[in-house]
Amino acid sequence: MPRSLLLLFLSAAMAAMAAAQFTPAPGSCSQAHCDSQLSDQGTLAPPLLITKTTYDQTGGANIGLGCSTNNALFACTFQTVPSLVVYDPVGARICTSGNELDTQAYHSAPALDTSGKLVLGDSSHVVMFDATNVTGGLCAVRWRSAALNGSPVSILFDPPNSLAMAATTTGWIYSISTVDGHTVAAASMSDSGHNYLTTNTPCVQGSKIFIVTQRNGGPVSDGRIFGFNTTDLTAAIGFPVAVTGPSFASPVCYGGWVITDDATPAAIWIGQANGTPAAWSPVVLPAPAIASFALDLRNPASVWIAMSNTGFLRQQQVGNGASLGTLAMFDANGIGSVPASALTIVGPPSNPYLIAGLAGGGKTSATMFDLTTKTPVWTVYADSGCNGQFPVLNTATHNVVAFTSKTGGAYFASGPSASSTIRGGVTIRGGAATVR
Repeated sequence: MPRSLLLLFLSAAMAAMAAAQFTPAPGSCSQAHCDSQLSDQGTLAPPLLITKTTYDQTGGANIGLGCSTNNALFACTFQTVPSLVVYDPVGARICTSGNELDTQAYHSAPALDTSGKLVLGDSSHVVMFDATNVTGGLCAVRWRSAALNGSPVSILFDPPNSLAMAATTTGWIYSISTVDGHTVAAASMSDSGHNYLTTNTPCVQGSKIFIVTQRNGGPVSDGRIFGFNTTDLTAAIGFPVAVTGPSFASPVCYGGWVITDDATPAAIWIGQANGTPAAWSPVVLPAPAIASFALDLRNPASVWIAMSNTGFLRQQQVGNGASLGTLAMFDANGIGSVPASALTIVGPPSNPYLIAGLAGGGKTSATMFDLTTKTPVWTVYADSGCNGQFPVLNTATHNVVAFTSKTGGAYFASGPSASSTIRGGVTIRGGAATVR
């Protein structure tokens, strides 16, 4: 090949690779499962008063993780086909996955980048879509991975190494190139001759991935936390770590710790460097955890813990497990409830809000709490349980929160962006929206 043609070929190839590169949008995804650091911290201002709610009646999300955002669009997964729908900021459809994904895609929260590319999985593949390239209402497919052994439970990322990380329900872990979707490495989660499975989203930090698992076919109490180096999936130093399973909280990685639950029940902190558990004993919980711990970055950093059949959240300090109080689960209309979803923390780290799905008094809702005053701000009632996450999108005129229900569809609740400046310890009560 002549040198001029070779240079032209290489330039075109490099341009194509750059166009396909995927780096998750920083600061715009407001929940653990679509943030590569599992920080559970979105910095976008939530609506403080709900003035409008729109609803797209499509297949429910079952127990899936619902919606994500890059602060330009929303992407939600459902238990029907098409199982991925991309929306504009007011809840109008941009494109769907058509028949490209099967009905298991609701296990995987979509992950977005700033340019409108999305990565998620179904029962056996990981796929990259492009919501800026739409034909006949379909999002363009950029690449599709080879078949995986099992269904991935949300995709996490190692951006410096251009890797998407997929842990599957059959006990495999994959490193997949975000450039073209080829498999870089694969490994089985095994220890002492036993295979371990996961139903939890992993966490990634410092080119390491951590997965909470349960022994396949063995006692339910036999659990492991695996740690792998993302680039080649060799075992991280000190891992796996034995824990009492099953675990119901996807792990959070923060400040050198892997933070999750133990089925005794307890909250546990494990050092990332060598797998040594924290020097203090696990914090005993009054009931088993039901979802990932939400990370509160106020000093001292802490996690909020949702537990089954309890009408409150527990707040525990990162690093020593000290108790910092509780948050009562009453919606904005005073109805006592129990948490029934992942927890989403939004707003500036110094003045955070927490959004949770609640169930109680014969109603299911998404309710936002002011963590400074520990009071509910607004409640949006839904047709069924709001089990997923609650990403926030900001526009010049409105701030919007999106979520899915178990059996219904996608909700988009919005209020004037100017309301994000109203604070001063004032709690705006009411603002409850009804389904319409």
